[in-house]
Amino acid sequence: MRILKIIGWVAVPYIMIFVDWNELSRNKRIAAIAYISLILFSATRSPANEANTPPSRSDVPADSVASEPPPMPQQNVEEVTATMVPAPIQPTEVPPTEVPPTETPVPAEPIVLSGKGDAIEDFNWQPGAGLYRISGNACGQYFGVTSYDASGRQVELLVNATDPYNGVRPLDFGNTTTSRLEIKASCAWEISILPLQSVRTLSLPGDISGEGDDVVLLQGGTPDKATITGNASSRYFGVFSYGRSSYDVVVNTTEPYAGDVLIEGDTLLLEVKSEDSWTIAVQTR
Repeated sequence: MRILKIIGWVAVPYIMIFVDWNELSRNKRIAAIAYISLILFSATRSPANEANTPPSRSDVPADSVASEPPPMPQQNVEEVTATMVPAPIQPTEVPPTEVPPTETPVPAEPIVLSGKGDAIEDFNWQPGAGLYRISGNACGQYFGVTSYDASGRQVELLVNATDPYNGVRPLDFGNTTTSRLEIKASCAWEISILPLQSVRTLSLPGDISGEGDDVVLLQGGTPDKATITGNASSRYFGVFSYGRSSYDVVVNTTEPYAGDVLIEGDTLLLEVKSEDSWTIAVQTR
């Protein structure tokens, strides 16, 4: 029986003190209470409890604390200004421009504007990026179309021609919101504002041909390089690429052009500015 009591005092002293309380002298009761208090204090300071205690922010090294990256500077892509025979411009590095997605939940209804002679046309285009399909100047006089935002700032010179015109131009591919068009004309014209779903598509790898200004959507692969020909009439010829994080001047000349150029892998759209026929063949990585 004595051995069992000794084992009990070692294993469960906080129970044995109540069992033997009446048999303990005053000094043994004090010693038993001190012994039990020491055991409980040691249990609360065990390594397992300390391991579960999260470190305070002051204990974490300064270089391991995550911080928010600085915001990317927002700048608009510099527009290429068309002239009757524009001089070539040197490509410059342009901050990434976010191209809006090529699909919207509900495609917008086209807006059709038409008239004869000079006009100012206001419109409200909610979806964001879209396309202009412009035709006019059958009389071969001067024909100009310029876009403006709601603050009256010029967005882009879309058409600047003295020949009959029929072409497709981009609408708000950058950080712009166009709401007004200025038309300078001597005869009839028509401008259709279309959702981006109306764009011509090029399945990669593959090739596409056209005549005049156009916009082409690349689908089905990661573009690598393009073989481009055009501008046989030695007018102005430009090809520009738009990606999710890039913009590039691919071709920019007033001479007949035939050559291979690199295309950024994230390129989604190609814009062509031309006054005659052209061909673009894109290879993938």
